[in-house]
Amino acid sequence: MSYQVLIQPTTFQEIETSYRWMCDNLSVEVANNWYYELQDAIASL
Repeated sequence: MSYQVLIQPTTFQEIETSYRWMCDNLSVEVANNWYYELQDAIASL
């Protein structure tokens, strides 16, 4: 059985806000790593 994971608009906005915060306060590299790890985690569901 396969499932489809839907990212709600508010969740997508929170992800984008978190990404931008990390870019501004940590580094672009950290933000990118977090984002790609998040994508992998979602894809594994």
